[in-house]
Amino acid sequence: MIEIPVSKIRNKEFLELLTKWLPSLKYVYIPETLSVKEWNDKMGDISNFNKNKITAVIMVKNQEIRIINAIESIIDKVDKVLVFDTGSSDSTIKNVKNINSKKIFLYQREWTEDFSIMRNDTIAHIDEGWVFVIDSDEEFKSEVDYEELHLLIDLVDFLFHHDIVLQVEAHYSSTSRFVLPDRIFKKSKTVKYYGKVHEELISENLFKLKSNFIFENNGILSSEIIKFDKEKRYSDSMIVMLRTDYKNPRWLSLSDKETVELALNSNYEKELKNKILKNTLLPFSELNLQEHEYLRALIEKYISILIQNDNIVEALKVIKISRTKFPKNINFLFYEYFIKQARIRKQLKDSFSEFLLECQLIPEDYKQESQKDDQILMALALIYSKMLGKNYEKYEKYIDDPMIKDFILKGKLMEVSL
Repeated sequence: MIEIPVSKIRNKEFLELLTKWLPSLKYVYIPETLSVKEWNDKMGDISNFNKNKITAVIMVKNQEIRIINAIESIIDKVDKVLVFDTGSSDSTIKNVKNINSKKIFLYQREWTEDFSIMRNDTIAHIDEGWVFVIDSDEEFKSEVDYEELHLLIDLVDFLFHHDIVLQVEAHYSSTSRFVLPDRIFKKSKTVKYYGKVHEELISENLFKLKSNFIFENNGILSSEIIKFDKEKRYSDSMIVMLRTDYKNPRWLSLSDKETVELALNSNYEKELKNKILKNTLLPFSELNLQEHEYLRALIEKYISILIQNDNIVEALKVIKISRTKFPKNINFLFYEYFIKQARIRKQLKDSFSEFLLECQLIPEDYKQESQKDDQILMALALIYSKMLGKNYEKYEKYIDDPMIKDFILKGKLMEVSL
């Protein structure tokens, strides 16, 4: 196979479509037996397209309202919608049946506490074509119609000759955060889900491609977490994965300190270093870093634990190296200036404490020599309190001097002597 830039695609419609939805795709591979022109001619043959069917798959339990939103967000964009109910006791099944569409097929399955087993059972109902996975607490938000989505999938199918999955941006509702789950992929005998929880697609030759498709996920809302007892269930499943698939850094990257130490009976910081460094006896350096897709997330966790343990010198060293290795990641910028801000805050707090102590030592006859009362000191205490996020009203109520109020407002000394 020969690697060529995506820009070599001659058809402008195809190129614009790929650029719009798959901006991370920079190169494609063509057979050595074809010239770029012959390859473009073959791509331009419309008979090569409009052949793939897309089947949406949804697992659901007790989501009588959200399931309607999930289905309606994708039903006009796909060929079929397979809904797998895993034991609803509310109106979920009734509401699915009430949606007037021949595209919907409803199945009922007993729940097994292993998401990969359940996912693999759902895709087993699809003979061929592409699978579009959406959770029952999600909605597909991208403005793409049936024709555009299918043409894109046909293009991807033409461009790649091995297992491929499109990752989407799953945005958590009411936050600015999102994750990149595997959601749109071609059905094959070699692709399957793996993992009791936070399951992922795997195969011997799987290429993951980030897309610009947007999902809205309501799964981390406190009401959802409590409703499905997610914290305990997910923690229990993560403990199993940490123990049974210890060498895989994925599970450590998705686990918190308490879960890791409970699962492995080991120090959290030590386990992070085991999955970050090639040799844990050597210092943290770019040359000593392992290479895997979870490295960045593990380093972020490592920095966080260093800060919590007050190992600021090491944290800053790790941050400096990480900012070089991951220059587009703003989390490392945040950590660096969080530390600097914390240092300034500590200095400010110490300064305020020293200032209050000095105030307690002021002689009672200070007014004669100072030619004023203590309002200026109250003003300074007020500014300290504001900067530290403390209650400043107890100082404000003693201040009525206009010049002092102006000092507080502008935050600088006036030319006229205070």
